[in-house]
Amino acid sequence: MSLISTVPASRQRRNRQLGKVVLIVGFLAFLFGVSEAYRNPATGYELSILSATPTAFWVSIWLALLVGLVVAATQGASRLRLGALVLAGLSGLAVAGLPLLRGYHFYGGGDSLSHLGFARAFISGVETPLNLLHPGTHLVAILLESASGGSLEWAFMLMVVAFFLAFLVFVPMTVRAITGNPVGIVVGLFAAVLLLPINNVSVHPVPHPTSQAILFLPFILYLVVSYVTSSRGGRSLRSPIPVGGVLALASVAIVLLHPQQAANVILVFGTVVVLQFLARRLRDGHPFASQRSLAVQTVFLLGLFMFWAPRSTRTTNTVNSLIERLVGGAAIGDEVTGRGTSLAQLGGSFEELFLKLFLAMVVFGAIAGVFVLLSLSGRFEDRLPERNAFVKYFGLSMAPVAGVMLIYFLASATTQHFRYFGFLMAVATVLGAAALTVATEIDWQSTRTVVQVAVVVLFLVLTPLTMVALHPSPYMYQDSAQVSEAQMNGFATSFEVRDETIPYAGIRGGPQRYVHALLYADGIRAANDFPGIRSGVPEESFSNGTLMAVYDDPRYVAVTESDRKREVGLYQGFRYSQQGFQAMQTTPGIDRVVSNGEFDLYLLRGETA
Repeated sequence: MSLISTVPASRQRRNRQLGKVVLIVGFLAFLFGVSEAYRNPATGYELSILSATPTAFWVSIWLALLVGLVVAATQGASRLRLGALVLAGLSGLAVAGLPLLRGYHFYGGGDSLSHLGFARAFISGVETPLNLLHPGTHLVAILLESASGGSLEWAFMLMVVAFFLAFLVFVPMTVRAITGNPVGIVVGLFAAVLLLPINNVSVHPVPHPTSQAILFLPFILYLVVSYVTSSRGGRSLRSPIPVGGVLALASVAIVLLHPQQAANVILVFGTVVVLQFLARRLRDGHPFASQRSLAVQTVFLLGLFMFWAPRSTRTTNTVNSLIERLVGGAAIGDEVTGRGTSLAQLGGSFEELFLKLFLAMVVFGAIAGVFVLLSLSGRFEDRLPERNAFVKYFGLSMAPVAGVMLIYFLASATTQHFRYFGFLMAVATVLGAAALTVATEIDWQSTRTVVQVAVVVLFLVLTPLTMVALHPSPYMYQDSAQVSEAQMNGFATSFEVRDETIPYAGIRGGPQRYVHALLYADGIRAANDFPGIRSGVPEESFSNGTLMAVYDDPRYVAVTESDRKREVGLYQGFRYSQQGFQAMQTTPGIDRVVSNGEFDLYLLRGETA
């Protein structure tokens, strides 16, 4: 069965031959694009991975995706369709794994550098994974490093790609399991390629435990569908014992990846259990009542969570802080208002940024929402019978997760609510794809053809919109997450040659993340006592050249190439001006003591020196 099924039988053979030729062209375009990205590695820090990557890569990948979509939509269940799906999946994975293709030393500033440091602490033995709230991604990266012989930085980037791959595989499998329709594999894959959970606000394409936990969710949803229906058959994974064991292991994994997302999964499981319980009490003939109970798995996951999460002070501190902000009457949207002001001063607007980041998410969320409402009204009882239950399960489970997201938004707890939004978009990707799959099988042939073409056009429009917004770049008023080898080595050298009595300062903040990445292996407590670890250089004094008057005692100031390109090239001197960077090189009393082209360490002698 093809997505677009109006081709007469007499032309099918010719179309298959044409499909083979087109598919070969698509694979050749993919190979050419990947080779162009690989043959043009980054030679230093790049402010935008979009513009720094050869145009040939983007044109070739887009052509490959177009070929994959067209061939998969027009060919029935055949090797051609399988080849088209493989081509489309590899193309989406190439965009997600672009930092690896471009030879980045490491991808992910901020939290990602801290996670790199934790992994080094585990390897050196100064810290145990049992003391970290979310050691899952670190352990996967360490395993990949040991198996491959590559660097730990490389292993972390490969780990991220592995979770992207899991998302691309299990979204279509879950859609197929829910709808019972082979077309669900096609629609589900192209929905997965959109990578809607990545919003670059709180869910990122870098080493980030919350983000990887969200990308792991479709695997759990697939296991839930298999487990709940497993009493109906006993083939391989679908037999009750194997799938139950795999689901239990997946529960352990989600807790270790990130307990916050494990709590969201508990809400999903709990919703299923409540619906099953009510059906058994009130409507014994309902599919909820006849399906295998998820109660045991829910209790197991809840027990794991209650055992693991409270061991960390981060859990209790987060809960206490949230309650205090709610009780204290936090101003709603403080973070949003502050960022809106900055955007306006840079010539942008929230409306523009919203369209760039969230348009595809809104479209898919609306499709999923309408689908759930129609399911709840009983419109699909005959078409989906037993499978319709999963639309209700997952659709209704979004309500409690959305409720928690609203609480975080009302508390104005930075951007935590966007983590919940990312989780919801992972579910919406599955439900939206299921909705489009069902829509392509509408009863009236003429209407069906229009709907099928509309689905193809929808993906043709949304895919490039999401591709350019996957990685942080000036397109969305963000700097690249790249960490160049020269910058990392510069910080490492400065830490080795520094006078340990002199504190550091830096642009927007101290060297905290690099201290974590490089010094955690020698001891986490000692690293966190690093002098000036969070100290930022005063913006006004830096820009007007009066920095020497700020400090009485000597001070190290670290400046990277990413600082210069971000502050001057992207933010147009909004906080730190070009004049300030130049003054660092010409002001008496400021000496450059370490330099490698992308990293400079300056020593401010201080007024009393």
